[in-house]
Amino acid sequence: MLLVLCLGFVGCKGCKDEEKEEQKETITYTTLYLKTTSHPQGGTAVTSVSATFSGQLNYTTTTKMWAPEEQGTPEPITATFEWWWHDYYGQNEKNVKSETHRFTSPSSEQFTTTYSAGQGNVLLNYYWVKVYWNDKDSDKTYQEMETNKAFCQ
Repeated sequence: MLLVLCLGFVGCKGCKDEEKEEQKETITYTTLYLKTTSHPQGGTAVTSVSATFSGQLNYTTTTKMWAPEEQGTPEPITATFEWWWHDYYGQNEKNVKSETHRFTSPSSEQFTTTYSAGQGNVLLNYYWVKVYWNDKDSDKTYQEMETNKAFCQ
């Protein structure tokens, strides 16, 4: 009987150690805070438009018990930057350029994207940038934003 009690105690102690290890497992959640610092500018005889963004990764390390702990290492987040065009009447929207940028730092990181007319041409009508990314949180939250539209004539 004493032997059974001893084995039962050792078995339970082992279970509690496994539970503690499971609770110590940490998960890092990374989100991208992105803002437009320079919107595209239109005008007359414009040959290119550009937009500048400032991105910063925010990250938190949590345990399986969802108790925030010290901050961990952020996972990079890749954002897609798309240049869009539409005619004078706001119709016929079309994606005219797409590129990506990988944000890797918790410090502010600048990114500029440019769309240019072909050699000897000028831009006409409206141009703007749409940006898309997925945060690396529990829901893989989809994010999007747009710049102001630039009118070129």
